Order: sequence, then C-alpha cells, then structure tokens
Amino acid sequence: ARQNAGGAGFRSTEPGIVQVATAACRNALQRAGTAVKLRSFTYRLWLSSERIGMDQESFKKTIDFAIQKEEEAAAFYEFAGRKTENSASKKMFEELKTEEEKHKKLLEGLNIGHVPLLRIKTIPDLKIGNYLVDIELTPDANYQQILVIAIKREEKAQKLYHDLAAECDDDELMKLFQFLAQQESKHKLRLETEYDEYVLVEG
Repeated sequence: ARQNAGGAGFRSTEPGIVQVATAACRNALQRAGTAVKLRSFTYRLWLSSERIGMDQESFKKTIDFAIQKEEEAAAFYEFAGRKTENSASKKMFEELKTEEEKHKKLLEGLNIGHVPLLRIKTIPDLKIGNYLVDIELTPDANYQQILVIAIKREEKAQKLYHDLAAECDDDELMKLFQFLAQQESKHKLRLETEYDEYVLVEG
C-alpha cells in the first residue's frame, strides 16, 4: 500500500490477506524444534522441545503484514495531524501516530518468549462506529470526516487482529494478536469519545 500524492488512499492492495494470514496461523509445526534465531528479520522466534510453533515463513508473513498495517496507520495519523488546526486534536493525532509506531517496533522486535508478559483486558466500546458509513479520504477532508475515517480504520484493524487471534492454534501468537486488538480498541475508544464530544454534542 502507498500514500497517493494527495495524502489519501492508505489501503492495502493485497487480496484475501485475512485468509492468507489466518491460514499461516493454522500451519503450526507438528514437531518440536531446537531454538532457532530468525536472522533474516529483526524479531526472534524461539522453538523449544516443549513447544509447537509456527513455521518460520508463515510467522514472518503474518508479522510483516501487521507491520505494514501499523505503518499505514502511522502515516494516516501524520496526515490527519497536518489537516487539523486545533492544538488538542493535533496532539491526539500525534500521540496516536506515536502509538502506531510503537506497535510497529513491538512487531519488528518480537521475541515470542515475551508474549506471556502482555496484559489483556476489556476495553469499553461506545459502538459509534457501528452507525458511521465508511468514506474515502480526500485532501480536502474536514475534521469530522477525518474522525469518521480514523474510527473505521481502527474498527477494521481491531477486527483483523481479532480474526487472526481466533484462527491461531499457537497460544502465544494468539495472545499477541489479542493484545494488538486491545490496543486498536483503545484508539477506537479515544476517537469515538472525540467524535461524541466534537460532533454529536456540539453538532
């Protein structure tokens, strides 16, 4: 996916990615392996004699796709920050951009052994996104339209990670996707709260 000249169009062109990624999750190794360091990319996956892990290529494809989505999200929030003149809104978009960049670093530096340390909790859902219609991002989008697009993007990211978690046979990778879904849920809550205050209350 690439950003077009107008700053819009952050969409993946890869077809059936959920099916590809979830299929990758299913392809768990049926035998134990010795500790293997994946030197071809920056994160590490360790397999022990007690653990059934994903095969290296499937794991790499799944994580690479998640990294791509985090890059797109960070680019979108950078664009959104440039589009708004309100200082509080700029700060919100900058913080969201920073958080997406942190997610990318988490995925790039992933050591599967760290996953059990991640904490999973339930995030409130205002469900405002359920009543919003997805729209295209244009260079002249106003603040309300940017909020709608941002909410729908986080909604899709949340669903993607939930779907990946649901299809995984590997418990640790499932927890990683649950954690990422949780982070996207936090973003969605923040954006929906802003939409509630800026659009629904102020009109």
